[in-house]
Amino acid sequence: MASNESLQRKVKTHPSPISESSPAIALSQLTTSNTPTSGNLRIRRRKSNSKKSKKKQLSNECYSALLPILIITAVWCFCCWLMAWITLYQSFTDSTNNSGVLSNRKDILATKLREFLGDDNSAVGKEGKGTSILGQITNPRLLKKIQSILLDEIGYPQLSLSAYLEPPLRLESNQQNETNQSTLHMKLRALTPHNLTLASYPIQLPRGEDKSIHSIGACSQKGAQWIFPTFHPPSLDHHFEGNVFRKKPVFEQRWELALGIDGGGKTGHCPVDADPYLPWIHDSFPSNDGKYVEFIIGNKRRCNTDPKTFKVDLQNLEPQVALMQPIPVKRWKEGMTVDSSMQSLWQRENDNYHIPRKEKPILLDDGNFNPPRYLIATSLDDADEDGKYTRYICRFHSVVLATHKDNIEGESRLLKRAILGETLSNYPYNPEHANFRKRGSNPMVTPLEKGHDEQIWNNIHQIRCPVPEKINESEKDSLIGAIASGRTVLDGVPSIYVDLIPIRTPARIDKEGYGIPGVKSSPFKPNEEWGDSHVLPLVEASGRWSNIPVCYPPKVDESTYDERINPQAETSGRDADVPPELVTKNKSHFLVGCVWASHSFSTRGNSLSTDSSTSDRLLEFLTYHLRIAGFDHVYVYDNSDTTESSKNTLKSVTDMFSPEQVTRIPWPHRVCNNNRPAHSNPGVRSSQYAAEASCRARYGSDTTWMATLDVDEYLILVGDEYTSLRHWLEHITETEQSTKILSFFQTRALPNIDTMVPYDGNPTGVCNGEINDGDSA
Repeated sequence: MASNESLQRKVKTHPSPISESSPAIALSQLTTSNTPTSGNLRIRRRKSNSKKSKKKQLSNECYSALLPILIITAVWCFCCWLMAWITLYQSFTDSTNNSGVLSNRKDILATKLREFLGDDNSAVGKEGKGTSILGQITNPRLLKKIQSILLDEIGYPQLSLSAYLEPPLRLESNQQNETNQSTLHMKLRALTPHNLTLASYPIQLPRGEDKSIHSIGACSQKGAQWIFPTFHPPSLDHHFEGNVFRKKPVFEQRWELALGIDGGGKTGHCPVDADPYLPWIHDSFPSNDGKYVEFIIGNKRRCNTDPKTFKVDLQNLEPQVALMQPIPVKRWKEGMTVDSSMQSLWQRENDNYHIPRKEKPILLDDGNFNPPRYLIATSLDDADEDGKYTRYICRFHSVVLATHKDNIEGESRLLKRAILGETLSNYPYNPEHANFRKRGSNPMVTPLEKGHDEQIWNNIHQIRCPVPEKINESEKDSLIGAIASGRTVLDGVPSIYVDLIPIRTPARIDKEGYGIPGVKSSPFKPNEEWGDSHVLPLVEASGRWSNIPVCYPPKVDESTYDERINPQAETSGRDADVPPELVTKNKSHFLVGCVWASHSFSTRGNSLSTDSSTSDRLLEFLTYHLRIAGFDHVYVYDNSDTTESSKNTLKSVTDMFSPEQVTRIPWPHRVCNNNRPAHSNPGVRSSQYAAEASCRARYGSDTTWMATLDVDEYLILVGDEYTSLRHWLEHITETEQSTKILSFFQTRALPNIDTMVPYDGNPTGVCNGEINDGDSA
């Protein structure tokens, strides 16, 4: 005990000189003590802290010395690395060499570099990965990304309308019929995609329209009617001749009309004369229920009908009549017998179709779609149910983000074409049947020796393409519902397109046609004309209209659409509820009017002077029919963009009325022949006929009565039994249940002053309907 006490005393008195040679002994002694004092703890803590402090001091000194060197080295290495990769990336993306293995490797490396360097478009397909196709084409965020890529690539946020022109049909003589008369047998169309001539028709904005990003959307002008090329502009009348007093056939300049005067294929005006099997489309729109895409089509063969001057045009444009004659079609199935010559038709797997040609395609092809083969049937019974009365193959497609798996053979495209399905067209009514039933009519192809074709009812016809109900078997979403709701259009830009592929056969020259109900026999022999197993070429090897936009249904108003369905809401691709007003059977209107007019115009047979009084006349017309006659709505088809002097439109007049009363539809299609009716080449009001047909097809299902009028035509009731035109029509609707078409004959006559209301120069009372018992307002 004494020794321990002595040791403790030394520690307290002299705590620091503990021997460094025996620290373990000292500590052992301290820890073995049964009652350690505070002095013991202080010795241990001080010794431990002293060692840690020395190590920390040494480490801080080393770190402080090395840190600037490390920072400078890291920055220098990163800058060198970054500059090297950026230079390499730019050299790859700027390369114009699109051939060879080296180019393919460059494309792959460029794609990888885009991802690594964080390019806006680097996440190729990542945003759309795992999203259904319908989910991509209805998702506003993905649609904006696709529009942005297209805008950078081609200058427009959507695909450009294009036409693929096909050489004429090949016919051969056949002497094997029962009457031993020579017939023409149609040979197979053994073409490849490289045999077709491509013509593109970029959007040309109507006069007075603002050139914003929104305005260049194909669906931004109340539909797609304004983008179809139907005639050359007035500024080129000196080259092509105008639509009055034409002296030479169009056939001589058909390729300049299709491809442009420079022949580049991007400044053309109308491809129909170069490939007369292409329909002369004036309007296209989806039905309100989303089940069909409707087309209003003109018959260009009726533009110039004088056989003395335009014989070559009349012969060249006979296929325009064939498009109005239905044919039966069936799909090829396993086990069907086909002609051995089918082997000569182009096949995808036999042609390196995916390798870029002179211009690198913007879109990758859809390698997942297996297109069906079609055959012309020789009887209605042999045709598919949806192919008994058809004329076109309708291919629906869209643009989606490409994935790296889609970029085969070294390609590095950001977008791909997604095929949504193919359907067969049908006719709302059979034009051949209508011509047969028309009293005193001739065959649809009027023989040239009979002179002019006076059958005005064959000017316009309508076809429709059924929309595929589902994109594929695994897709649970409805494409029909998405189109009906308007979700497939964003900012006037469509996300769905349709290609229209005509099935080419010669026009039937007999009035009895083929397959017309009530006709027991017909001179037409399909086996002799088409053969027993005539196989059609694939779409890629066929002449066609391509990239026709599918816009809003007529009932969907773009200006109010965003209020009903929030476009910013993220969707998984499933259908939002279609607003009931878009598909309801209840009609929105009782009485509407359709008017085709222009701000300035030339009278028939006059190419020198113009009349600019339409604006004043239209204002009077709208005021009377909306406020006095009882019309609910008037649709104005504004044809102002077709004359050289027409620097204004009718928009200033239509804007004076509310959108609930007046709708203005830009309608830039020129009248193809503005001669007088008694001219040797009688005039044809092609643009007006198409506008009237469009108005009926677009808006007819939403109203009880529709009137087609000119701005100088007024329907005024005589007598005091009815207070307005609407009052009279309401009486007819209640008392006569069957459908009625009211026709009016016009004659030149003096007004009956006994039934006229005196006018004192103040229109207020008249406009407010304050007319009582014939007294002045």
